[in-house]
Amino acid sequence: MVRFMDKSKVQSRRGTFARRIWFQRLPDQPTITTPHLRHSEAFLNAERARLAAQPGLGFAGLLVVVPLAALLAFGPDGAESAVVILSPLMTFALPVLSMVAFWWEDWPGSTLRPGWSALVDTLLIAAAGVALAAVGQMIVGHFDVSGLFDSTPELGSAPLYPAAIPLGLTVFTAMLQLTLVGEGWPFKRLPRLVAGFAALALSWGLALLVQYTAYKFHAPTGSGLISQDGPFSHEDLSAVFALCGAWQVCSSSFGVAGR
Repeated sequence: MVRFMDKSKVQSRRGTFARRIWFQRLPDQPTITTPHLRHSEAFLNAERARLAAQPGLGFAGLLVVVPLAALLAFGPDGAESAVVILSPLMTFALPVLSMVAFWWEDWPGSTLRPGWSALVDTLLIAAAGVALAAVGQMIVGHFDVSGLFDSTPELGSAPLYPAAIPLGLTVFTAMLQLTLVGEGWPFKRLPRLVAGFAALALSWGLALLVQYTAYKFHAPTGSGLISQDGPFSHEDLSAVFALCGAWQVCSSSFGVAGR
């Protein structure tokens, strides 16, 4: 994951530093948008060591990621079923991923050994994604387990796909705006843990404003979903916010390269 702070500090005092990191404030500029020449020598040395382990480290990661991705994409009910079930859950998990990676410096997993760190963070993000997806389901309709986890849900079960996708994308786009474009503003003076929650809460608040004022959605009869009478279709706004999210990440990454 991309980190705000120098990785070299985590190498020597991982446990103590990781436990205290969420009391610290955000730096003036996150690592992903910091020009190369402004990084410390210790950070640059750590980056050189990491890059020296490539491409072997990358291939080793693919041995884990590719089979898992194939398992998720082509589950027992096929690829279409996987998309219907997983895409909303993953969409609502993306803002939490941003919070853990950028605002919390991989905490709480960073307090554990490297092997357990990624597992704990992944489980936390997945659980939060499911919980927030349930909140999103109540906003676009009502809570129903069948609508959350069934690719062919029962009538009136308020299925997440595709009705809740725009809401999740709006939250994620707002979170990226606060994280990368705003570089933590207006929460720079808060401790990391509090700032991360505040950014997530503000992102949801902005997304709800868009949800109730801008989206137009005609709920199918008997679906259990709520129709919206905004000026823009949820398909169009979903595409716009998806492009905005991709642009925010790319412009932050490639903009640094030109400095």
